[in-house]
Amino acid sequence: MGLFANIITPCIPHLVDMWEYGIPLDIELRNKLREETQLILEEAKEAIAKETGEYHKRRVWLIEEAISGLEEKLRASVAGEDGGAIDGGDGDATRCTKHPDYRGITKRQKCEACREVFSGAEGLRAQVKDLRSRAAKGRAVLKRIGPHFQATNDNHWRWLLFAKGGLGLAPVSRTGVKREPKVDDDAMDKLTKKHPDIELLKLRVISKQAASRLANRLSVEPGPDGRVHFAYSLHRAPGRLSSGAESDEDGKSRMSAGNAQNITEADRRMYVAEPGNILVAFDWSQIEARVMAWLGDNRKMLRAWRDGADIHALNGAAFARSMGHPDATPEDSRRLTMRFGGQDRTFRYCAKRATHGWNYGMAAGLTSELYGIDLATAARLRQSYFDQWPQLVRFQRAEITKAFDFHRNVNPFGRVARFYTQVSRKTGEQELIDRNWALAFRPQSTVSDMLKALIPAMAQLYLNRGGRLLTTTHDSYVGQVPVATNLDAFVIMAKGILEQVWPELKTNEEFGMFSCPADAKYGKNWSEQSEENPEGLRELGVL
Repeated sequence: MGLFANIITPCIPHLVDMWEYGIPLDIELRNKLREETQLILEEAKEAIAKETGEYHKRRVWLIEEAISGLEEKLRASVAGEDGGAIDGGDGDATRCTKHPDYRGITKRQKCEACREVFSGAEGLRAQVKDLRSRAAKGRAVLKRIGPHFQATNDNHWRWLLFAKGGLGLAPVSRTGVKREPKVDDDAMDKLTKKHPDIELLKLRVISKQAASRLANRLSVEPGPDGRVHFAYSLHRAPGRLSSGAESDEDGKSRMSAGNAQNITEADRRMYVAEPGNILVAFDWSQIEARVMAWLGDNRKMLRAWRDGADIHALNGAAFARSMGHPDATPEDSRRLTMRFGGQDRTFRYCAKRATHGWNYGMAAGLTSELYGIDLATAARLRQSYFDQWPQLVRFQRAEITKAFDFHRNVNPFGRVARFYTQVSRKTGEQELIDRNWALAFRPQSTVSDMLKALIPAMAQLYLNRGGRLLTTTHDSYVGQVPVATNLDAFVIMAKGILEQVWPELKTNEEFGMFSCPADAKYGKNWSEQSEENPEGLRELGVL
C-alpha cells in the first residue's frame, strides 16, 4: 500500500475539513493586542530616535569636517599655497613672463614657456582634481544620509553599529557579494545576545518584532463565520504538515491565516473555543528526541526516559559540570545559572534550547552566534552534551554515511529523501551538500508521518464527542468539545490513540515497540495558562 495510501490520502479530507471550518478568533482581544503592539512600536521608535540622534549628529559633523578640510586644501592649491598655484585649471606655481595670466589662451596660442609651466603642473592639477572629486562625494554622502537617522535604512545602522565613530561593534555575519555587515533581523538578534547591555540593540529588535507582529499575526481577519482558516500543505520537507502563508513558493495565492506553527504564545490567546465549548490540546512529549534515540538505539537515553528522568536536567547538569561545577546534579541544573542569550539562565534552560540544534548538526560557531556566548564556551557545552550521549555521535555518523554513500535515506514509513554531493572548494574532495538535512530527515519525517497517520482517528474522536479537530502543529492536536464533555474519559481515549505502539519503527530487544507518552491540556484559549491569561491551556490531571 505504501506511504501515500496508508497515511497521506486518509488525512487529506480531514485537512480540508479543518481548513474549511477554521478556528474561532477573539476580535476584541486581537484589537487590544494591536493597540498594545502599536504603542510598543511607537515607544521603541521614539527611543531609537533619541538614542541615535547624537550618533547621527556626530556622523554628519565628521563628514562636514572632512569636506571642510578638503575644500581648504583645494583653496590652498588653487591660490598657490602648498608649493604651487594654478588658475581655474591651467595655471601653475610659476608664471610665464610673456603670459603671466594666460586665462583664455588656447593650446596653440601658448608659448614654449607656457607649455613648460603647464607640463610642470601636472601633479598639482591631479591633486586638485582629486580634492574636488572627494569633496563632491562627501557632499553627495551628506545629502544622501540626510539630517536625521533613518531607522529603516540599513546603511545608517551599519555606520552606527560598526563604524569607529559609532559603536564600533564586530559584525556577526556579512553579505555575500559586497561583504558588508549584515543588519537583518537574524544578525541583529545575534548582536543583541552578544551585547545584552547595549540598549539600542534591544530597541531595534523590539521595534522589528512589533512591526512584524502588526503586519502578520495581528493583521489576520476572520471570515463571516468569525473564524480564521489555515491552509495546510503536505509537500514541504521533511513531509511536515505545514499551514501556509498568504502566497506559497509558486506564487499562487491561498486563503490562509499564515503558519499556525509560528504563532507565539502571546498571540495564541486570540484563538478560542466557540461558546459552549472548551479547547482540548494534546501533544507528544519530546517525540523527535525519542524517535532519534530509538532509531539510533541510544539505550542510555531511552532508559532515562523509561525511568522518568528529566533529560533537559541531565543535560543541564553536564553543562554545569563542564563550566566549573564538578559535582552538579540534575536538580542543581534548575538552580545554577550562566550567561546565555544575553540573560542569566539556568543550565537546564540552556540545555533545552541548544541540544535540539546539536541533534541536527549545529556547530559551535553558530551556537556562539545564536546564544551570545564565546566560541570556547559553545564548544565546551556542545562537547559535554555528546560526551553524555556517545551513541548519538554514532547515529549521526551513520546517517551522514548513508546519505553520502547511497545518496538517499528512507524513514520507517517508506518516505525517501535524496542527497547529493559536490566537490569541496577547500579540499577538492567530494562532500555532502546538506549535512544538517541528512541528520534531521529520519527523525523529523518520522514524527511528521506519525502525526498525519493519526489525524483521522483524532478527528473522529472529537466528532464523536460533539466537537471537532481545529488544527495540528508539528506534534500536537488542538480541538474543541462541548463543556459538558467528560474530559477524563475523553483524554483516556485520546491517549489510547496517541500512545499506541508503532511497529514501523521495529522492535527493540530491551524496550519492545516504540510508544511515546502524550500530554493533555484544556482551556478557553490556545495559549498557556498564566496570571495574564487565566483561561489558557492547563494540565489536565487525569488518572
